[in-house]
Amino acid sequence: MKAFGAKAKHFVDLIGKNRLDDAAELIKELVDVGFEHANGLIISDSTRSRLNWFLFALKNCVVKMRENLHIDLIVKISDILEALCKKCDLSVEKDIRTTISKLYQQLCVYASRVNEHSYSVCFSARAVLASGGLCPSAWKLWINRKYLAAKMAPQKAETNQNVFESCSKSVLCKWNRVADLLLMEVFWLGKLRSSFPSVTNIYEFKLLTDVLKSQPLPLERAEALIALSELAARSQSVCLDEASEYLREAFRVLGDVDECPSRLHCLCKASLLKFLQNLRALITSDFATPNPVVSCMKTNYATRFCSSNKFDAISGVDKFGPLMTLLKDTIELCQSSLIPRYASASANEKERITELVHNVAAVSLLYGNFTQAINMLFWLFTAVESVEVYQQLIAAFIVADASSFCAAFIDNFEGRVRAETEAEKLYVRRLRLFGGLCAKDVSLFKEVLDTISNCKLEESADLLSFRNKALCHLSVHCCAKRQCTAGNIKLLLSSFPGMSSALLSLKHMRSIMKYHLSEMRDDIQHFSANCWIDIALYLWLNKEVALAYEQAGLIRFSLAYADEGLSLSLRFSSPNWLCAFLGLLFEFESKLYEPANLRSYLSLGYAFYRFRPRPVAAPLACKTVRKLDFDNMSLEDSSEATNREKKSSVSDDDSASSDSSDLDDFGEFRSFLENRHKRNCNCWACGNESFQLAETYLIGRLIELSSQRGARKMSHLEKVSERIAALYQRYLKQLGRALQSLCPEDVFANCSCSQELDLNAAIRLSILNVSLATESVSKLKQRMRKMGSCGNASVYYRLEMKMFNFVVTSAAESGELTFVTPRTHGNGRYDAMTPSERKKRLDIENCIVEQLNVHALSLYSPWYARAHEWLALNGHKLDSWTVAYHLCEAIAVASRHLALLEHLSGKYDRTPEFPFIFNDVDSVKSCVSRLEKNWTVVTLYLTADEHAPDLVLLRMSSRCDPLIVNLGSAFEVYDALSELNELDKKNVRSIKLKDKHKFWAARFSCDAQMKKFLEHLEAKWFNVMTPLLRHVSSETLQSVKEELIDRFSLASNLAEALVNGWFLLNEKSFRAFSKQLVSLKSAQAIVKLLNATAKPDEHERVTNEPIIFILSKDLCMLPIHAIESLRQTPVTRVPSLHFLAFLVNKWNKIPAVVKENAFYVLNPTRDLAQTQKRFEAFFKNLHWQGCVGRDPTIDEIRSALKKDLFVYCGHGSGSRYIKIVESHGDRCHAIVLLMGCSSGRLLPPGRLYEPIGSVTYYQLAQCPNVVALLWDVTDKDTDRMLHALLTIWLQNSFPPDDNESGAENLARETKEYTNSLLLALNHARKHCKLKFLTGASILSYGLPVVASLTN
Repeated sequence: MKAFGAKAKHFVDLIGKNRLDDAAELIKELVDVGFEHANGLIISDSTRSRLNWFLFALKNCVVKMRENLHIDLIVKISDILEALCKKCDLSVEKDIRTTISKLYQQLCVYASRVNEHSYSVCFSARAVLASGGLCPSAWKLWINRKYLAAKMAPQKAETNQNVFESCSKSVLCKWNRVADLLLMEVFWLGKLRSSFPSVTNIYEFKLLTDVLKSQPLPLERAEALIALSELAARSQSVCLDEASEYLREAFRVLGDVDECPSRLHCLCKASLLKFLQNLRALITSDFATPNPVVSCMKTNYATRFCSSNKFDAISGVDKFGPLMTLLKDTIELCQSSLIPRYASASANEKERITELVHNVAAVSLLYGNFTQAINMLFWLFTAVESVEVYQQLIAAFIVADASSFCAAFIDNFEGRVRAETEAEKLYVRRLRLFGGLCAKDVSLFKEVLDTISNCKLEESADLLSFRNKALCHLSVHCCAKRQCTAGNIKLLLSSFPGMSSALLSLKHMRSIMKYHLSEMRDDIQHFSANCWIDIALYLWLNKEVALAYEQAGLIRFSLAYADEGLSLSLRFSSPNWLCAFLGLLFEFESKLYEPANLRSYLSLGYAFYRFRPRPVAAPLACKTVRKLDFDNMSLEDSSEATNREKKSSVSDDDSASSDSSDLDDFGEFRSFLENRHKRNCNCWACGNESFQLAETYLIGRLIELSSQRGARKMSHLEKVSERIAALYQRYLKQLGRALQSLCPEDVFANCSCSQELDLNAAIRLSILNVSLATESVSKLKQRMRKMGSCGNASVYYRLEMKMFNFVVTSAAESGELTFVTPRTHGNGRYDAMTPSERKKRLDIENCIVEQLNVHALSLYSPWYARAHEWLALNGHKLDSWTVAYHLCEAIAVASRHLALLEHLSGKYDRTPEFPFIFNDVDSVKSCVSRLEKNWTVVTLYLTADEHAPDLVLLRMSSRCDPLIVNLGSAFEVYDALSELNELDKKNVRSIKLKDKHKFWAARFSCDAQMKKFLEHLEAKWFNVMTPLLRHVSSETLQSVKEELIDRFSLASNLAEALVNGWFLLNEKSFRAFSKQLVSLKSAQAIVKLLNATAKPDEHERVTNEPIIFILSKDLCMLPIHAIESLRQTPVTRVPSLHFLAFLVNKWNKIPAVVKENAFYVLNPTRDLAQTQKRFEAFFKNLHWQGCVGRDPTIDEIRSALKKDLFVYCGHGSGSRYIKIVESHGDRCHAIVLLMGCSSGRLLPPGRLYEPIGSVTYYQLAQCPNVVALLWDVTDKDTDRMLHALLTIWLQNSFPPDDNESGAENLARETKEYTNSLLLALNHARKHCKLKFLTGASILSYGLPVVASLTN
């Protein structure tokens, strides 16, 4: 012992002197002496203490050697460790083995530093063997060093050697069972696969076959077979049998094994794999996920579902029964047997249990078992307390619409999250906003919003970071929807206006989905738990974004995103999400009512439910069973009986009678769904809360689309609403009980009374809409009192319900229900009210003003427009600027929301900011003051009164204050929109005629009808008020205006209008015109004065100044520019004053075109040969660049839209070109001529939503002017018009016209104006063969533009 003590002291001296080689030799000598005759010595206490000293000495050597690394010393230390292991039997000495494993891990790291990768792999394998596979860091090091060796020296690396084969001569191999350790290696390969791409499926197959060859225990054999089944599903080519064969054999082996914890684990995993493998047979991969941004401008995107062979591929709801039963059994097995074993399990077993529970919970979440999924994820969080599970549990609460539980969870469990890095701590802090859904503390919001706003690109781009960013923005969206505190809402919306937070969240989720689908392709069976949860969150977010777009008035985007969600639901074969998106699409399509899309989605519903509608009945039975005519369908039943029923109540007995009298396609399908579940039904759907809610909502939407009468329809919808509320409440109570069982504190005790589901609020609003159209005022008021408010729903539905209250409050008891619009034209309407009426109106006004102060930045449509309209027409502040401000804000709300989203997406960040809203009257004044002095902005606004809307004219310029005139109930005089719609249909039919004589007869007939339509439009809508649509200027007119102001103390705006009328009208018409603007006495005096005043003579220049029209959503299709009074006036239009300000800020002055700096796209589809023949040489003579007979390349189109002029001659609007520019963040600097059918048409038409089209995108890209066509035209007449336009405008000449006598005189008359695009358009219309049908179709959007006379 004295000799040993002396050598030990000598060893310490050597270490102190850094003589490590000598120290290692001394230890080797001590080992040989200390265990001279030992070989597999059984460890006693004295031996254990000696071993610990040796290991401590080796550790000192290893620590010291980091300063001077060389492979010989590293290998010498390894040999000493190997000698120790040979001398003693350490197989049961867990602590000593752990110490040896750590020493080998350090040696592995040192070997890598000196680039000895083969030694590094060997040492990492020994580290695994020494620990018995129980050390996670050893496994990570082993897989990492194999990957590094294969990367650094691929020829020398033995990548297919397992952990035993890498150090087969080591005594450490004898301490481990081959099957047990190789199965652990398979487990760790699965966990670390994404980090180390060199790990191949072939290597995993070799490991599993090695397990089967090593005489494994039955449970080990079963586990290997399960792993082989999973591998075969992922990569069939590397396996010998199919996945189902391996799984079947695994179940057979498990059947012979006695009950034990490991068997339960294997059985649970095998059941989950069986579920996924059987689910794979139901996957409908033919339905590609569309690009919502591209498909939003299409009208027939849903027809891709119409192929019958695709419907046959869709799995019926009945096929999910066995699968959902299997999933339910797996969940019960996991919760009742596996989770209780966690506390007593080993560390390695705990890891496997948590992974399996994680997978089962993730699958359960995607397939609608929300209660079980959240329950398991909550248990998982209490077990591991990681940031990732914390994120995913919050995501699960949100997907399950249990936000109150989410808030309670964050408030009580945020402090338990184990955030190891500063980044993870930041992630946790950012998610705190979910805990403030109902909070009133503004400081909480300020703090969290500051951290969310700092989500910059410098952070790591991993899944954890992307998911955190998505959840951060989602928390803002959820809070903005649910908050009731005004200060918090304003704070949220000022940071993230509109639906920007939801869209930003979806953007980050797309990055996550792109990662998952690119890494894992689209094989559903081997997705990780992370992927399943992310898919569920992505689908929920897709639904939320679709709803947000609809609430923003962007219905095309809503349909596109809902359609994407439906495609993903089919791709992952998720019945609950498929049903949810189907109901959502029915809701959106019911508002547009496009028969082709409705037919497609209805057929998809038939296929999913395996429903076969009864055939069309015989003629005698047609009275009882009526099939819907999809090609001529209408939401309104035009029969006299239905019209009589609209204003009469139906008795309860009648409403409860059989539905057979009004069963159409929707009603029949709805009846089938309602009766599908029998009494005491025990099918899988009855136990799946998500599917039940989605199916009930789908039934509600089918009821709304059916042809049932009003009272019966409302009765059915009320039952649907009650059922949704009951299902949701029952589900929340179940969730609360499940969470309370895992949480001893009363954390979730008060969370069951949560908010109202948005889908239920939507159903309730549908009930009110039906009631609004069919019932009396008293009935509607009674129904609203019974229904109550949407106080627990999201903000949008609360505001809509409030607007209904305003309608009912302001309606007369026996009169029509209207959105209140004054019938009088003067400014005394407020003073004419009784005190009680005035008080009621003032209360409504104050309420609307308060709502706008809080929610203005949400830009909800149509609420925002209707609120400003009400204030414009009913407010007590009647000054012209205030009314103008509210009317400007009521127009193009959806287009401005789109501009907001485009701006926040970063596409157009190099330009002046778009004025999404005018904050007050002063901002409107400032905007108007910056306009050119000779410009006049004329707004035509049609009020929201569905029965008798008023046409309000607003005239603004920088010369004077606004002028507002109510032109009365225009539609009572002439229904111009219906007439134009019929004419448009006739125009389309005439173009399709093949017979030449019939074709021209129909075309000339349409032209004559268009001429008559324009005459009626001008005479019946405007009559003597047409001077308000124009502005003429001259020195004489200016002096007359000043005289009127001086003598009659008239406002400048009235004086200007009267002078216009005096110059443009005859005496009789002017007398009538003046009476509309001023009092009768003043009108007589003004007429007398002006009759004695000489008008400008023929030698004085009188200029028709530019008119910029702003038309409300219902009037966008009207060719107002083509009425006779405006045919010599330069006319253009913009969506709103905000767009005009946006363009003016960019261009500062009137844009000018250099005619040589142009690009053209001619006949890109190669089916307009005559057009190509007419223009190819013409364009070349102008020295333009362009492409003929093909689409331009991306670089060409980006370059083209930076020029002065871009001409497109083809079909449609060429919207794909502006999308290319938009996707690259470029600007459109060119004036654009879109000579394609309906290129200037805005979609969708109708009264519910604002129309948006390709022209909108060009203007968002700051295109100064777009010339386009409102409807379909023939190519030859369009070519004639384009040739005339370019000749007049750019060549300073006038084209010959066979159809017009005296063309030379006309050319001389207009030659001085040929550089004006708008005037050139007026003259080009006269060169059309069909001067009204084709000529009226062409119009200008944007700023007045001139052609530069110099290069």
